[in-house]
Amino acid sequence: MAGAGWAGWGSLAFANDQVGWIGGTGDDFGDGRVIAQTLDGGLTWQAQIADETTPLGAVASLAAHTSTIAYALSNGLWSTADGGATWAPASQTSGLRRTWDLCFPTPSVGWTVGPHGTILKTQDGGQHWTAQQSGTTRGLHKVDFVNSSRGWAVGVAGTILRTRDGGAHWTKLRSGTTKTLWAVDFIDASHGWVAGDSGALLRTTNGGRNWSGSR
Repeated sequence: MAGAGWAGWGSLAFANDQVGWIGGTGDDFGDGRVIAQTLDGGLTWQAQIADETTPLGAVASLAAHTSTIAYALSNGLWSTADGGATWAPASQTSGLRRTWDLCFPTPSVGWTVGPHGTILKTQDGGQHWTAQQSGTTRGLHKVDFVNSSRGWAVGVAGTILRTRDGGAHWTKLRSGTTKTLWAVDFIDASHGWVAGDSGALLRTTNGGRNWSGSR
C-alpha cells in the first residue's frame, strides 16, 4: 500500500464493491495524507492528499455515497466530489469537531453524532448543520440511515435510538443490554445489527422493536 508510514487506520467506507476509502489516524509525511482510496475492491490502495493550506487531521469517520462523492469527519467536515482527486473543507462548524461518526444516505442529507447525546443534521451537503433532540445525554458512537427518513444511533450503556421522520423525533429502543455499543448497520428498514463491548452482538428483523443475540 502506498504510504508505508501510516500510523493506523480507524475508518472505512465503500461506495460499491470496487470503490472505497479508508481513513487514518496520522502519518509520517506531514502533508495531509490520511485518506487512501481503492478502485479494485481493496487489492491496491492509493494515498490521497487534502488541501495543503488546511491539512486534514485524524479521520474519525468516512461516508461514501457514490464512487465520486464522499465525506470525511476530521476537525470539521471534508468532502470530495471527484472521487477523491481533491478533498476540501465542506464545513468547519465547531460542533462537528466534537462528533464521532457521520452518515449520508443522500449526497445532501446527512447526520453526525457524538458526546452527550449530540445529533446534528445537514440538508445541504454539510455546509450547515442543525441540532436535533436525541432525548438522551449519553454518548452516541455510531449512526446509520437507510434513507433520508429512517435511521438509528447507538452508544453508551446499551443506548439505541431510532427515527422514522428524518430525526424530527428520536425514540429510545429497548436493547436489553447495558454494554456500550460501538457499531450499527441496517440493510433495510427492518433488518439490522449492533455490536459493542464484551461480545455484545444484537440483531433485529423489525426495525429495532425487538433484539436478539448475545448481550
